Amino acid sequence: MEVNISLSKYKSLKLLSFICVICCVLMVGFFIGLGYYIEYQSQAKANQIFDELNEKAKYQSLSEKEKLITLAKDVFERFEIDGSQSNILLRLRPYLTAPFLPDFIRVRDGAIDLYVQEGICDNSARILEYLLAQEGYESRQWDMVTSRSAHSALAISLKDGREILMDTFFGVYPEINGELVSAHKAKIALDRGGNIDDIFIPLNENGDSDFYTHLSATSMAGDGDAFKIVSTIPEIKGQKLSLGQVDGSYQDVANESLLLDMTPYWHYMGSRYNRNWVRVLHASEDVRVTIEMVDDIDMGVVTAKPAPQILEKKLIWNLKQGDQIIFVDGDAERSWTRMNSYQSVDRFLFEKIN
Repeated sequence: MEVNISLSKYKSLKLLSFICVICCVLMVGFFIGLGYYIEYQSQAKANQIFDELNEKAKYQSLSEKEKLITLAKDVFERFEIDGSQSNILLRLRPYLTAPFLPDFIRVRDGAIDLYVQEGICDNSARILEYLLAQEGYESRQWDMVTSRSAHSALAISLKDGREILMDTFFGVYPEINGELVSAHKAKIALDRGGNIDDIFIPLNENGDSDFYTHLSATSMAGDGDAFKIVSTIPEIKGQKLSLGQVDGSYQDVANESLLLDMTPYWHYMGSRYNRNWVRVLHASEDVRVTIEMVDDIDMGVVTAKPAPQILEKKLIWNLKQGDQIIFVDGDAERSWTRMNSYQSVDRFLFEKIN
């Protein structure tokens, strides 16, 4: 009797293992097929865009500067802004384009963005990056962060080695004396008293250069470069200071940190925007920092150094004046269940240590 029961368990485990293997094979096959489909459709869209530009603007006969402006304008006019990032392909993008994937599986940067043609600023930049690669140009996402906002555009390497900026989200590009220039050169020109409207040229009547009025106070870096964002804990008047309430939402944390000039990017743990970001929280006085999460803590997104004390949904640090907490966004683990690599913060609480 015992032998029959053991044999039955063995057969059940063998069947279960077989089913798991089949499911894994089917899942891998699905993602490979999805990747090939996206690549095919995106290439078809790219070909269509260049054909239309040749027909309307005789694209191939234009100068290098005219080509770049014409192509950027086309991307700007086609792109649909969607801050919700609700499209499932946009949520899958970090997984399908992950650099650790082999080339025959990995989807090229910008292919998903071109296929969808919606999202936020970095999606728009990657569309232009994908199209420019068809023309033999190297380019990279260019990130800009101020104490109150952040934005991404595209830095493009020209044939002569110069780097210039194109913004297909706000629909502008910097130009000095008729020459396309980089974000750094535009910043220098503005610091020297240059007029924003003379330096940032709109791609069409809807182009908006307002973000760049604060370029002098903007930290900038290209994709692949470590990008440190430093925020100082504000002076605590009284015994404690709270960013947000325990209400199951990160939005009040983002809003209140923005108002305190801490940047609006303290509403998550892990990596939500860019894996090159290193966020630093600096203490100007002795303080206890408590971060309360919306959900149960996934240790895979807790990249802080020094490591916190953990109590239920809370991350806790006791800091001396001059201490800092370093959050390395790129160390966050990806979750296949949440389809992201971050968790939302419900509240920041700063308490004086007497």
